[in-house]
Amino acid sequence: MARAAELEAQILAEEEAAEDARKTRERRAKADPTESSIYSSVSLAQREAQEYGYVQRDLRRIAIVGGGLLLVLFLIDIIFNVTNVL
Repeated sequence: MARAAELEAQILAEEEAAEDARKTRERRAKADPTESSIYSSVSLAQREAQEYGYVQRDLRRIAIVGGGLLLVLFLIDIIFNVTNVL
């Protein structure tokens, strides 16, 4: 009986260690998703094209948000000037 309890405790400890290792890997992957990516078979030009796509998308979003804010400010200016609120 003692041997069975010892084996069970050992198995539980190994399962806990495996679970902790899995959680650590998941946290690292979430913290830095590029760390888990392996680019050994991808050329530099392909990686640059992929990164350029991200930059292009981000710049488009910035332009849309900035344009929207300018439009809102312009509309507020027109409303205040037409109604002579201030």
